[in-house]
Amino acid sequence: MNTQHMSRCEQHPKGARTLGRKLMGALVAVAIAWPVAAFAEGGSVRYSYETVEIGGQAERVLVPVGEATMGGKVDADTLQRAFETLKRAKRPTYGKSTIEITGKVPERAKVVVKIDPENARYAIIIIAETVYTLTELGIAGVEFPGNASGVVTRKDVPFAAYTLTVPLWKVLPPGNLSTTQVQMPDGTLEPVAAIYARWKSNSAELRKMVYGYLASDDVFTVITVARLLPTLGSFQPDDVISLLNHSSRPVRRVGLEVLKDQTNNEKVLAAVVKALDGEQDEETARALAAYLGQSRLAPYNVHSHYFLLARGNDEEAPKAAEALASRSGDEQVVLRLAAALEDKREPVSRAALAALGKLNADRARVEAMGSEKVAAPIRTQLAEDVAANSKDAPSRVAALTYLAKNSPEGRSASAIAALGAMNTDESRKVVESFLGDHIAARRLAASQTLLKIGKVESLPAIVAVVRANTDAAAMEEVGYQIMSAQPMATIIEHTTSRDNLIQRLAYRAIGERAVKDGSTDKRTFDTLEAGTKHSDPLIRGAAARALGTLASADSVKVLARMVDDKSPPVRRDVALALGNFKEGELVETLNKYLTDAAPIVISGAIDALEQREDVNAWKPVWSHASHADAGVRSSALKALTTFVDRQDREAVRQVISLLGGAVTDKSETVQVAALSQLGRFNEEMAVTSIAIRVSAEEKYLRLAAVRALGNSGHPSATALVVRALEDNEVDVRRAAIESVGKLKDRSAKPSLQKRVELEKDPELVELIRATLKTI
Repeated sequence: MNTQHMSRCEQHPKGARTLGRKLMGALVAVAIAWPVAAFAEGGSVRYSYETVEIGGQAERVLVPVGEATMGGKVDADTLQRAFETLKRAKRPTYGKSTIEITGKVPERAKVVVKIDPENARYAIIIIAETVYTLTELGIAGVEFPGNASGVVTRKDVPFAAYTLTVPLWKVLPPGNLSTTQVQMPDGTLEPVAAIYARWKSNSAELRKMVYGYLASDDVFTVITVARLLPTLGSFQPDDVISLLNHSSRPVRRVGLEVLKDQTNNEKVLAAVVKALDGEQDEETARALAAYLGQSRLAPYNVHSHYFLLARGNDEEAPKAAEALASRSGDEQVVLRLAAALEDKREPVSRAALAALGKLNADRARVEAMGSEKVAAPIRTQLAEDVAANSKDAPSRVAALTYLAKNSPEGRSASAIAALGAMNTDESRKVVESFLGDHIAARRLAASQTLLKIGKVESLPAIVAVVRANTDAAAMEEVGYQIMSAQPMATIIEHTTSRDNLIQRLAYRAIGERAVKDGSTDKRTFDTLEAGTKHSDPLIRGAAARALGTLASADSVKVLARMVDDKSPPVRRDVALALGNFKEGELVETLNKYLTDAAPIVISGAIDALEQREDVNAWKPVWSHASHADAGVRSSALKALTTFVDRQDREAVRQVISLLGGAVTDKSETVQVAALSQLGRFNEEMAVTSIAIRVSAEEKYLRLAAVRALGNSGHPSATALVVRALEDNEVDVRRAAIESVGKLKDRSAKPSLQKRVELEKDPELVELIRATLKTI
């Protein structure tokens, strides 16, 4: 009888489940580490005739016993060892029985066992154990001359026996098993011979059953079957793809292993890409990435670089970025590199930056400039690269705008100037946006750039900041110079502008344009004279300024009628207009204005007297150096510096002393004005007065002090300027380098050479090198 061999799980369900959970990790490890078992080469068991209990009764049954020595490929030696194993297990039973093996093992082997005559009474046991053991190894049957006729097979053995029951997947590919029962996926049993026949007929149903094991809940089964499939022929990779997303890491790894020859199969590659995107296990993710890297198909092998860029080590990630730099025309490459700009590892972000540059990925680089997730130094370098190399005008505008907004004053100014040099409406409008910037240096750079551009289209932006009282006087001068550079017809056209500030600029420019053109057209004078009677004080004042530019006798007559205008700004304009007259015309008016109730009129009169270099105004101007109004004090300091005779040592000492006290004035404007005027003296005393502000907390004071030292030209200024080379602010260091250049003191050379090695700002490094050549 055939009795199915029951597993321990069937005998002891609860214990088996517990044991199964405990051993699962070990089983999976074994499955990964070792190849698929080959049942086609037989089982390494011997059959022993033993007493067992079946159904409550003792029965003699052939029981399989595992024998490691019988493993491996089945050949004649295997059969010999198997028989010797049987003899050793029961020496009294087998005695001196022998075995002879001829023919090709196992399929055409002829096996003859000669039973020891002394043990003939045990012949039936020897026959049963030998036949079952050797047929398990793939032998068809065994001959026992003198004890049995012909070839004895299992069907001839009269004993009950446990037979091998094997899952379907374990009997494939077809081998030499003949007595095994095959357990099908639905639990039914079929003879192995029937399975072999169906498989050889290429049964689609049977093949589907085998692939169905991949959906098993048992990890060991899934892994083993997956490894078996490529050996069965007609491999179906589509059915294995799902393993790449299996919940078990070992299954995912084996799934990739089984697909090793599919590196150019697009469906498989797409699945690997998807699996890589969601893979959390680092080792498995690396294996997936390496797999993609083996493909010849660019859309897929590029993902190996993506992985290393995002998850590679400090050496791998930069190399991946460099490799991606050759993948032009792929927007996904650009997106991945742009994401790498946010990497906290500077070598990685800089490698991504360089790659984007090689790809000319302007849009991505410009977008990254606006991301706080990208480190500031990287954003700055992106902007520098785009500004220097991009051929796309809008991208260059964006880059230069970033630099203008986010750089130290010197670089901001050069970026604003570069925007102006682009000479497009877009770039010009960006420059105009800096006219109202909170940083004075940017406002100055913008105004100078617009002056160089010289387009009347900028006038609305200029008058807007004048109206907002942002550097009003200086901005008006810029607008005036732009307007006066236009043809007279254009200027006259703007005298009827709806914006009264633009009208003012036009009226002021009429005089300048007439002088430049050498025009004596009476209509010019008549237009200005009419302007002095305009209801708007801005226009009256502008006409007065233009008449001052003409500086004619007729102009004096008209200005004389305006000296008592009720508007303080108009009276100031009259005063400034009188500054153009050098023969003492209406000096009494200027002296009168020194006592005007409006500070702007007083400062205007002082400025006019300075312009005339009227030293007779020394005393009244000196008295205004302590005026309550900061603007008046600033004008007085400037005028006194102009008035003082450099040969009069006492007067020089007094003015320097006055200026030295003013560097601590409560007004920032006065402090800066005092430092600026001290810089006009090539005197050690002036340098000493400036020195107290070289280390000021406020950057604007340090800047003013360093620039004043450079302008002074005095040798004692060098040591102070050299000290400023170490300032924390880039703009102060820039001013110090420029001042060293002005002083041309060779004693500063070692300090400059040392600074070249320490300086981080590339622009300053170049400036230092250029300065070294001049001293």
